[in-house]
Amino acid sequence: MIEYLANAIRATAGEEIVIVANIAEDGVDVTSGCGFMLHISEDNVLHIDGEYRDELWFFTIPAELTKGLKGRYSYCLCRDKNTLCFQEPIYLM
Repeated sequence: MIEYLANAIRATAGEEIVIVANIAEDGVDVTSGCGFMLHISEDNVLHIDGEYRDELWFFTIPAELTKGLKGRYSYCLCRDKNTLCFQEPIYLM
């Protein structure tokens, strides 16, 4: 299960999570080099490469990466390892 509320995401840990986003800079779609960074802790950041198709970005987090996680974490989108936004909340249950 996945739910979006503005920039907050709620998802089920231990299941494959697919995050979908439209990423643009100056009104032009970004079509390459984007990723999703899941901040588990300051020293543990998971980087998921995105797949661009049908004018959207898809970031698939494998189930084993979130197994056993519960609570509030944060995420951000990036392009070529440079963040595109502030960290936003992601709640895993």
